[in-house]
Parts: sequence; C-alpha cells; structure tokens
Amino acid sequence: ANVTITVGNTAPTVKINNPPNGALFSYGDTVPFSITVTDPEDSSINCAAVKMTYVLGHDNHGHQITSQNGCTGTITIPVDGEHDSAANIFAVFDAEYTDAGGLTTHTQHTLQPRRRQAEHFKTSSGVDKITKSAAEGGQTIGNVNNGDWIAFEPYRLSGATSFTARVSSGGIGGTLQLRTGSPTGTIIGSATAPITGSWDWFTNVTGTLSGAPATTGPLYLTFAGGLGYLFDLDAFTLNSADAHIGPIVGLANKCLDVAGAGTDDGTKIQLHTCNSTAAQTWTVTAGSTVKALGKCLDVAGGATANGTKAQLWTCNGSAAQNWAAHADGSLRNPQSGRCLDVKENNPADGQQIHIWDCVGAANQKWVLP
Repeated sequence: ANVTITVGNTAPTVKINNPPNGALFSYGDTVPFSITVTDPEDSSINCAAVKMTYVLGHDNHGHQITSQNGCTGTITIPVDGEHDSAANIFAVFDAEYTDAGGLTTHTQHTLQPRRRQAEHFKTSSGVDKITKSAAEGGQTIGNVNNGDWIAFEPYRLSGATSFTARVSSGGIGGTLQLRTGSPTGTIIGSATAPITGSWDWFTNVTGTLSGAPATTGPLYLTFAGGLGYLFDLDAFTLNSADAHIGPIVGLANKCLDVAGAGTDDGTKIQLHTCNSTAAQTWTVTAGSTVKALGKCLDVAGGATANGTKAQLWTCNGSAAQNWAAHADGSLRNPQSGRCLDVKENNPADGQQIHIWDCVGAANQKWVLP
C-alpha cells in the first residue's frame, strides 16, 4: 500500500500515562490505559485514531493479542494458553497514532508479572543457571555466593508490600535481599533462606517491602551469607496490599491445590500436601477473586447448594468467583453464604473441595497468603 507523507511533517508524540512502565500485573487483570498525543501539524487529535495494543511478550519477541481504540479505555490481559506458566512471558502495552501527514509513532510500556522465574534475569553476577526437575521451570539460580546478584528491568514497585521466594539449600543458607537502582542500592526487603536439607527440597520464604521508589528502574535480588554456597532461588512473587500471592493452607496443614496443575475449565480443586508449586500458588484479592494458574476459584455452575464442587474456571466476574475472608478463618462465597470446605473433613491428598454451611469446623479454616 502507498502512504502519503507530507514533506516537513513532524512525527506525533505519543505518551502513555497509564499503566506505568514496569507496573505489576496478574493474568486476567483488567488494566485501564490513558494516552496523550500531541502533534505540531494536527490542530486536534482524533482519539478514535489512537490505539492501544496488548502484546504478549515472550523472550525476545511478542504476540499481538488484542487492541482498543481511544485515548482512554481498558484492556483485559487474557490468561495465556500458549506457554508454560514458568515461561519468560510478560505484558507489553503499545500505544500508536498516525498523524494527518502519514507519520506513525509507537510508544511501549512493559508490565511485569507478579511471579517471576529467577532464571529469566536480565543481568547477573556470580550465579549459574542450574537444571533440576524439582524447579518450577526446570531451572534455578544456583552456585550462589555472598555478594552475588541477579537483576530484572523495568520494575515499578510502588504499591508492592511484600515478596515471597521459593528457595532450597543443601549448603549454608543465607539472606535474599531486594534492592532498587544498583546491586548496592537501598535494601527494600529481605528474607532468610534456611537450610532445607537438600538442593531439591524447596520452601517459600516471605519478606516485607518498604521504601520502594515511585519510579521505574531495575530490580536487584542480592545474596548475602557466609563462606560457601548459600541457597538456590527458583522463583519470586511481588505482592500488593490488595493482592497477596502464595499458598492457602487448610486442614492438617495441607494446601488448596489445582489437581494435576491443570488449566482446563472445570479442573478439580482439592486438598494436597503442600509442595510450593504453581498449582498451589494463589493470588488472593480481598473481597474478590482467588486465582491460580491464571484462572479463578469457582463454584461449579454458580450453584449455591451444600456440596457444590469448587473448580478452576476462566475468570468472568460472576458471583460464583467472589470470595471473602472472615475473621474466623473461613473463606466464604457471598452469593451462597456458604464456606469453602474440605469434603467429609477428610485430610487425604486429593480430597474434593466444595461449599457447605459455615459451621466453624477445622475443615473450613484457611490461612491465606
């Protein structure tokens, strides 16, 4: 196709006001956007000609998924069905505008998933990637010594209140530190990584975040400890005040689990021995959804009767996917008024989770992340 370009025409300036570059997101989120366009030759900007496109970033390339026209709007980031949950995937928001003279400008912001595999760092010092079957993506960061580090970019951590990391140690253990700006920048959070007894035995550790700048920049994970190999880092999660990520622990100190780590609609929700896998990593938004593997904890068919099964289902904003934590430790579905319950009060691995009248029993008590 031929494009007419006016001689002396100046390309438009396209600015993304929202979402911020480096902002955190979860798959299934609806993200509001705002774009400002200026152009010396265009007397006014037609917002209908401004477009925001969501691109699924994967390693060094991207897949255009969906777009919306307008200077403002929202885009829902769909659950990715093409890549493993441990793949190096992220969100790119691409704003574009073509002026009356035919010149087009693109501006992009990269959004970071709340959960990141450690081996997907951008830069590092001193560490190695270690292949192991017990790791979520088949690899960890290992051979870690005091003073080593890994870095990711871009990140904007305003609103992040805590972090969780999946670690193992057959060595001496140590401390994981989060810093901004540089490997020696201000520590905004830390957590002790204990000796787990084997490099293949993982546990989750958690630390509080404070003092993160309200600007975009690199995020450094630094390692501190004594002489010798400290610990391996498999993955880390950044939590916000309104969304906490981690295991949901219930009867007999076992975890709420997506059977077989399946992602098909209707996959069984069960009780299972805690294992720190993605099938037991839940994103809990207060008074709203409970998500794992990019889908929602759902009451089958939107039913309200005792014994209705809990399942994994594509997030749809319905009342069947609304959950509220109560002070007695219960997790309730307001539509039915019933509690998330381990069937028959049986702590066996694989026991079905369903809803039942709230009675305050042990099989209805859950410790949220």
